[in-house]
Amino acid sequence: MKYMRGIVAQHPSYSVDHNGQLVACIESCSSASASASACADVCLSQPHADEMATCIRMNLDLSDIASATARVLTRHVGHLTQAVVVQVNALAVMALACAIECDQQEKEHTVLCAQACRALVEACNHVTGSSSQAEASEKGVDQEAALH
Repeated sequence: MKYMRGIVAQHPSYSVDHNGQLVACIESCSSASASASACADVCLSQPHADEMATCIRMNLDLSDIASATARVLTRHVGHLTQAVVVQVNALAVMALACAIECDQQEKEHTVLCAQACRALVEACNHVTGSSSQAEASEKGVDQEAALH
Protein backbone atom coordinates (compact mmCIF):
# COMPACT_ATOMS: atom_id res chain seq x y z
CA MET A 1 0.00 0.00 0.00
CA LYS A 2 2.96 2.36 0.34
CA TYR A 3 2.96 2.84 -3.44
CA MET A 4 -0.72 3.74 -3.53
CA ARG A 5 -0.17 6.58 -1.04
CA GLY A 6 2.41 8.11 -3.37
CA ILE A 7 0.18 7.70 -6.40
CA VAL A 8 -2.86 9.22 -4.68
CA ALA A 9 -0.76 12.19 -3.57
CA GLN A 10 -0.13 13.02 -7.25
CA HIS A 11 -3.82 13.55 -7.98
CA PRO A 12 -4.62 17.20 -8.74
CA SER A 13 -7.57 17.10 -6.30
CA TYR A 14 -5.48 15.63 -3.48
CA SER A 15 -6.20 17.01 -0.02
CA VAL A 16 -4.15 15.82 2.94
CA ASP A 17 -7.13 15.81 5.30
CA HIS A 18 -9.68 14.04 3.09
CA ASN A 19 -7.33 11.80 1.17
CA GLY A 20 -5.37 10.72 4.23
CA GLN A 21 -8.63 9.30 5.57
CA LEU A 22 -9.46 7.89 2.14
CA VAL A 23 -6.13 6.06 1.89
CA ALA A 24 -6.55 4.75 5.44
CA CYS A 25 -9.98 3.44 4.46
CA ILE A 26 -8.62 1.77 1.32
CA GLU A 27 -5.91 0.11 3.40
CA SER A 28 -8.46 -1.00 5.98
CA CYS A 29 -10.67 -2.40 3.21
CA SER A 30 -7.76 -4.45 1.91
CA SER A 31 -6.76 -5.65 5.37
CA ALA A 32 -10.31 -6.61 6.34
CA SER A 33 -10.84 -8.33 2.99
CA ALA A 34 -7.77 -10.50 3.46
CA SER A 35 -8.57 -11.13 7.14
CA ALA A 36 -12.15 -12.18 6.38
CA SER A 37 -11.03 -14.47 3.58
CA ALA A 38 -8.44 -16.09 5.84
CA CYS A 39 -10.99 -16.37 8.66
CA ALA A 40 -13.42 -18.18 6.35
CA ASP A 41 -10.66 -20.58 5.36
CA VAL A 42 -9.79 -21.34 8.98
CA CYS A 43 -13.49 -21.78 9.78
CA LEU A 44 -13.77 -24.29 6.94
CA SER A 45 -10.91 -26.30 8.44
CA GLN A 46 -12.67 -26.64 11.79
CA PRO A 47 -14.16 -30.04 12.75
CA HIS A 48 -17.68 -28.61 12.87
CA ALA A 49 -17.44 -26.15 9.99
CA ASP A 50 -21.11 -26.69 9.19
CA GLU A 51 -21.97 -24.95 12.46
CA MET A 52 -20.03 -21.90 11.25
CA ALA A 53 -21.85 -21.54 7.93
CA THR A 54 -23.22 -18.07 8.70
CA CYS A 55 -19.82 -16.83 9.81
CA ILE A 56 -18.14 -18.27 6.72
CA ARG A 57 -20.73 -16.74 4.40
CA MET A 58 -20.48 -13.33 6.06
CA ASN A 59 -16.69 -13.44 5.91
CA LEU A 60 -16.73 -14.24 2.20
CA ASP A 61 -19.33 -11.55 1.49
CA LEU A 62 -17.37 -8.98 3.50
CA SER A 63 -14.16 -9.93 1.73
CA ASP A 64 -15.74 -9.36 -1.70
CA ILE A 65 -17.51 -6.13 -0.73
CA ALA A 66 -14.42 -4.67 0.96
CA SER A 67 -12.22 -5.54 -2.00
CA ALA A 68 -14.64 -3.96 -4.46
CA THR A 69 -15.00 -0.86 -2.28
CA ALA A 70 -11.23 -0.44 -2.05
CA ARG A 71 -11.00 -0.48 -5.85
CA VAL A 72 -13.83 2.03 -6.19
CA LEU A 73 -12.32 4.37 -3.58
CA THR A 74 -9.01 4.52 -5.45
CA ARG A 75 -10.92 6.21 -8.28
CA HIS A 76 -12.52 8.86 -6.08
CA VAL A 77 -9.60 10.96 -4.89
CA GLY A 78 -10.73 14.50 -4.20
CA HIS A 79 -14.43 13.80 -3.82
CA LEU A 80 -16.92 11.06 -3.07
CA THR A 81 -20.09 10.77 -5.11
CA GLN A 82 -23.36 9.99 -3.34
CA ALA A 83 -23.28 6.45 -4.75
CA VAL A 84 -19.81 5.85 -3.31
CA VAL A 85 -20.88 7.20 0.08
CA VAL A 86 -23.81 4.75 0.05
CA GLN A 87 -21.44 1.90 -0.83
CA VAL A 88 -19.01 2.82 1.96
CA ASN A 89 -21.88 3.09 4.46
CA ALA A 90 -23.19 -0.31 3.37
CA LEU A 91 -19.69 -1.75 3.79
CA ALA A 92 -19.55 -0.35 7.33
CA VAL A 93 -22.85 -2.07 8.13
CA MET A 94 -21.63 -5.35 6.66
CA ALA A 95 -18.34 -5.08 8.55
CA LEU A 96 -20.15 -4.50 11.83
CA ALA A 97 -22.47 -7.44 11.19
CA CYS A 98 -19.48 -9.63 10.35
CA ALA A 99 -17.69 -8.51 13.52
CA ILE A 100 -20.70 -9.40 15.63
CA GLU A 101 -20.99 -12.82 14.00
CA CYS A 102 -17.26 -13.49 14.36
CA ASP A 103 -17.33 -12.52 18.05
CA GLN A 104 -20.16 -14.99 18.65
CA GLN A 105 -17.94 -17.83 17.44
CA GLU A 106 -15.47 -17.17 20.27
CA LYS A 107 -12.46 -18.62 18.45
CA GLU A 108 -9.10 -16.86 18.31
CA HIS A 109 -9.18 -16.42 14.53
CA THR A 110 -12.75 -15.08 14.53
CA VAL A 111 -11.96 -12.58 17.32
CA LEU A 112 -9.02 -11.29 15.26
CA CYS A 113 -11.25 -11.00 12.20
CA ALA A 114 -13.82 -9.11 14.27
CA GLN A 115 -11.10 -6.63 15.23
CA ALA A 116 -10.24 -6.07 11.55
CA CYS A 117 -13.93 -5.59 10.79
CA ARG A 118 -14.36 -3.02 13.55
CA ALA A 119 -11.28 -1.14 12.34
CA LEU A 120 -12.91 -1.08 8.90
CA VAL A 121 -16.15 0.33 10.35
CA GLU A 122 -14.15 3.13 11.95
CA ALA A 123 -12.26 3.87 8.73
CA CYS A 124 -15.49 3.93 6.71
CA ASN A 125 -17.09 6.27 9.22
CA HIS A 126 -14.12 8.65 9.03
CA VAL A 127 -14.38 8.85 5.24
CA THR A 128 -18.13 9.42 5.13
CA GLY A 129 -18.41 11.50 8.28
CA SER A 130 -20.71 8.94 9.91
CA SER A 131 -20.13 8.15 13.53
CA SER A 132 -22.92 5.94 14.72
CA GLN A 133 -25.39 3.18 13.92
CA ALA A 134 -28.15 5.79 13.99
CA GLU A 135 -26.52 7.75 11.19
CA ALA A 136 -26.13 4.59 9.11
CA SER A 137 -29.79 3.78 9.71
CA GLU A 138 -30.79 7.28 8.64
CA LYS A 139 -28.98 6.67 5.37
CA GLY A 140 -31.21 3.69 4.68
CA VAL A 141 -28.96 0.92 5.91
CA ASP A 142 -30.45 -1.52 8.41
CA GLN A 143 -27.69 -3.12 10.48
CA GLU A 144 -30.00 -5.73 11.99
CA ALA A 145 -31.07 -6.84 8.51
CA ALA A 146 -27.43 -7.25 7.54
CA LEU A 147 -27.11 -9.91 10.20
CA HIS A 148 -29.75 -12.13 8.61
